[in-house]
Amino acid sequence: MSKSQLILKRLQRTTSSGKFIPEIDGLRFIAIASVILYHLHLFLGEKNHHVYNDGSYPFIGRALANGYYGVPLFFAISGFILALPFARHYIQGATLPSLKHYFIRRITRLEPPYILVMIMLFLANVFVVHKYTLEELFPSLAASLTYTHNLVYGKEVLPLINVVAWSLEIEVQFYIIAPLLALLFKLRVPWARRCLIVGAILIFVMLQHFYQPAFRSLYNDIQFFLIGFLLVDFYLVPRQQHIPGPVAIGGGCVLLASIWLVHIDAQADMVYRWLWAFILPFIIFLFYYLVFFTSFWKEVFSNQWLTTIGGMCYSIYLLHYAIISMIGNYTVRFQFTRWYFLDSIIHGAILLVFILMFSSVFFVLIERPCMKKDWYKQLFKKAGTALSA
Repeated sequence: MSKSQLILKRLQRTTSSGKFIPEIDGLRFIAIASVILYHLHLFLGEKNHHVYNDGSYPFIGRALANGYYGVPLFFAISGFILALPFARHYIQGATLPSLKHYFIRRITRLEPPYILVMIMLFLANVFVVHKYTLEELFPSLAASLTYTHNLVYGKEVLPLINVVAWSLEIEVQFYIIAPLLALLFKLRVPWARRCLIVGAILIFVMLQHFYQPAFRSLYNDIQFFLIGFLLVDFYLVPRQQHIPGPVAIGGGCVLLASIWLVHIDAQADMVYRWLWAFILPFIIFLFYYLVFFTSFWKEVFSNQWLTTIGGMCYSIYLLHYAIISMIGNYTVRFQFTRWYFLDSIIHGAILLVFILMFSSVFFVLIERPCMKKDWYKQLFKKAGTALSA
């Protein structure tokens, strides 16, 4: 086994069920890469206005600005992952997941890394960089730890400690209602289930245009989670079909490019904004469908490097923005070339190295142990043994 293979093996994620779908982690790679590039784009653009705002590279700038679509890509994956065990029960007769174990698993798997990162960043902001006072930052910490920041502060105010935490609040809301939504898989007729899901997606997109609450919640993004439900239905009830290789390859490239290059901002005509809101979820569905059911894209997104980095996406997501802010404020002072665009690539590459390095360490030490199903029981057992000794 080569050195690189040993490193990848050490960084591979573990699954409690033992059922590993490599394409899922490959798709996670695309999602986390989009988010990181988006935040790098914002950071470098703010620190050096010549990098992306001089109009010399509008094509690349547009693609980077669309990196925030990585969050809907994550939402669709979450919908697929959480619906899958329930759908297997209702469609294939597998054992029904225990709700008790379902919620315990969510808490023990996701909460320790999240809480640790939020507290670390809180302490760093207050006592190291002195960006905020204790009194200013503690209310934001309390709101983020209780997943109520969006509700308390509204959609215009991002979490002060870790701005990416807003999306995790929406994920938690979905975790809570996912078992209830999964009851739709009790419908025995596949086309009826799929029509119901598609109808719900269209209805929610329409409602979102007519009514927007002052805070962001699952209501604003539920269509992307439902895309994951739709994918599960096709995944468990596949049809015999053949998509020609050139069609699959070309279609996948067009779908992926459209996510990154079609930029519809708030100033765009209402018709275009409506049309894009209806189309985007199904573009994601079609691309994910090709990844699951065509050999070319399945092989691409099963690549070990992609799946390894994608498997660490939670650690990367929690840490990347803070790393960009803290380290980038020092590295951006250096000018490596006379060309702004080339300089931005160098700065971005440096920050990516730090992101992967710190995230990998955090993943191995903190997140990966939490992936073990009964890690907390073993911890309590060791603590009890130590106390009784």
